[in-house]
Amino acid sequence: MFTTEQIKIFSKGDPEIEAIFTLMNNRILELEAEVRELKRKLGMNSNNSSKPPSSDGFSKPVNLRQKGGKNGAPKGHPGHTLRFSDSPDFTTWSRVSSCRHCKVNIEDVKADGYERRQQFDLPDIRMYITEFRAEKKCCPHCKTKQQALFPSEISAPVQYGPRMTSLTSYLSVYQLLPLERISRFYKDVLGHQPSEATLIKQVQTMSAAVEPTLSDIREQLLLQELLHADETNMKVGTTKQWLHTVSNNLWTLLLIYPKRGSEAFARMGVLPNYKQVLVHDCFSSYFKAEYMFEHALCNAHFMRDCIGIAENDKHEWPTEMNTLLQEAWKSTKTYRDKNQLLPAELIEQYELRYDCILEKAKTEWAKDPIPVKTGPRG
Repeated sequence: MFTTEQIKIFSKGDPEIEAIFTLMNNRILELEAEVRELKRKLGMNSNNSSKPPSSDGFSKPVNLRQKGGKNGAPKGHPGHTLRFSDSPDFTTWSRVSSCRHCKVNIEDVKADGYERRQQFDLPDIRMYITEFRAEKKCCPHCKTKQQALFPSEISAPVQYGPRMTSLTSYLSVYQLLPLERISRFYKDVLGHQPSEATLIKQVQTMSAAVEPTLSDIREQLLLQELLHADETNMKVGTTKQWLHTVSNNLWTLLLIYPKRGSEAFARMGVLPNYKQVLVHDCFSSYFKAEYMFEHALCNAHFMRDCIGIAENDKHEWPTEMNTLLQEAWKSTKTYRDKNQLLPAELIEQYELRYDCILEKAKTEWAKDPIPVKTGPRG
């Protein structure tokens, strides 16, 4: 836009014209900043911001993961394949009865070997029904009627068993199937269709059963030197809630909560008492004064933000930063595969490049100030 000197030249010393030019110039600058911010928001997706993949809709961004081939898994993925079993459940023989060459009957000739092939399949799936009978007797001494007790878990005349309760919880909580589809699955496969109320009760029963395990997970997480924390929104029924997670490579704790942030952290019972290093996305709730953990920036979030800055603000430093982070991670994996630590001199080189890139970022942001955040908090 026009500089102050240019405006003075255009106005030719007339203060009224100068004031109008200045007003118009400032308004144009405001509108340009607003347009840039709107373009930034419209261009945000799960690859260049912290937005979840579910918000991408039908226009999916380019996958940043390296593919293993045209249709292969990402490089480094171990892959899975069927392998021969040494203890098959059934064995079926194909016998040789005659010679295919001369047609002689050779049924009585002893076989000198065989070739194996195996088929993996599901067993017959059906509902097994166990009937519990409690004896009734009349005491010959006092003439009172006596009846044996049913097992404590058998509380109704007819009910579903614990294996079905486990499967319902797996399908609902882990596979995220709606209750209606779980009910239909049971009808199609087993011929029995439990109501949605029954399915909910089964999940609640499993939830109560694993509560001691959740306490153990909390205790183990508090002992870890490094943890990762994140949160993302999801629908519970028709209501927007937040799924919070605290984890490392061994332990994971999840909580769905109506609010995002410190209330959920307190409910989970880990972060308020954690004193080691926490990797997160710089969400403001992680920086409460009473928290005792050290902070580490999640590079997955950082790299997505760098892509967004490069696309929207046309800065050079984000691309350089992403290149550095990818190189450092590749080196780290190479040395881990050898059960070795990254050499100190290599770490020093990465740190020096990191600091240089941040200095370049300061220079670029000084020319193009960081836009003021608008929209919802967080």
